Amino acid sequence: MTTGAEIRKMVKPLLERNDDLAMVGRFMVVKPIHHFRRGIYIDYCRNPWMFDPRTVVALLIPPSDVITLGFGDFLSDPKTGYWDATNPDSVQRLFDVLEERILPKLRSTTTFEHYRALAAQYEASGDYYDWDRFFEMLVATATGNLDLAQSIVEPLPSMQHYLAQLAPSFCPALLARDRVEIARILHEWEALAVQKCKLEKFWEPTPFPLELEGAPPVRPQPEPG
Repeated sequence: MTTGAEIRKMVKPLLERNDDLAMVGRFMVVKPIHHFRRGIYIDYCRNPWMFDPRTVVALLIPPSDVITLGFGDFLSDPKTGYWDATNPDSVQRLFDVLEERILPKLRSTTTFEHYRALAAQYEASGDYYDWDRFFEMLVATATGNLDLAQSIVEPLPSMQHYLAQLAPSFCPALLARDRVEIARILHEWEALAVQKCKLEKFWEPTPFPLELEGAPPVRPQPEPG
């Protein structure tokens, strides 16, 4: 089983020539951190000299005790099909794959629109699950499309129950179109997620599109009664 220390030693040359990369455990993260965790997760294998890397793009909302790597793909050595930490040629091929193909894509994935496009690719491939509907709602909320967010939440009591456990005021705020309260919840969630993922030193808190001028307008609500 390739240990975390062995992985960090192996990728040290890659980190030294790419100053926007850092290792956090087995996760090679692309800095800076805003609303997404982007990078390469390098998992262990039962074979002591093999390792199993995969790409990762994940929302940092909401915080969760469940390990969720988000969207991504496993990578294979183009020559052998598997990665050998003891073989310098295999390690160099990993570096080549990352620097030529993977890192440019990860670096360019910076907005919720990029994340939405990535989700659409996985949905089209069939690699899309009911849980992703929840993240679709989160993206709609974060970008200020509160009508879409509500249309996703309303028919799903299980989602409403889960959101009530995460933040009791979320659904009422969504119904009331209370952008201030929604933004407060999103920032709180993101800060907790960053803490859980041990990304504090790389995190740059920034506004959500929901909070920016030009966000989709709020639909007027009918007066009660």
